[in-house]
Amino acid sequence: MATEDAVQLTRVGKGIWQAPGARIIDRTGTKRLPIGDDGFASAMGRGTLVDKTMLIADVLDSGGKCILFCRPRRFGKTLNMTMLKAFFELPAGRFAHEQMTDLFEGTEIWDADGGRYRAHQGAYPVVRISFNTVKRPDWPGSYGAIHTLVEMEYARHDYLKTSPALNAEGAGLFPARCRRRGR
Repeated sequence: MATEDAVQLTRVGKGIWQAPGARIIDRTGTKRLPIGDDGFASAMGRGTLVDKTMLIADVLDSGGKCILFCRPRRFGKTLNMTMLKAFFELPAGRFAHEQMTDLFEGTEIWDADGGRYRAHQGAYPVVRISFNTVKRPDWPGSYGAIHTLVEMEYARHDYLKTSPALNAEGAGLFPARCRRRGR
């Protein structure tokens, strides 16, 4: 490739580079793709990604109550879903909010529209259920696996039981859903 054809990268943040039409995230400096890693936070810490964080703006700006993500196999669905979860989810633990803020600082969503999307970062309880592990030979086995995944999400969000944001009906669902988990 001739030198005049080389793409110029401009550093825009810690391990984040701007190319014409795209941002490249490589906080490790390895220049390696995180093949097989579908967790956004771990992939960010392991390799190089194309910044697709503007999907978050698309979700927020869509106005839809429900959004269906249909993509072919091995097309990044799980990586995108874990990115959405990492961005929107209420932080758990003492330093979780700072860790998630660090994860997104310098990405396109962080800088977009004067930073207006930052108000949504770490602001919501997120329910994410992946059916990757629901591979059973029959319906009762599949149903049981799905039921367990739902129970696990209820248990993960048990802090909502005492939240004033949850109405009595919603809070009443917790004991029934978490009973098998010992909550």
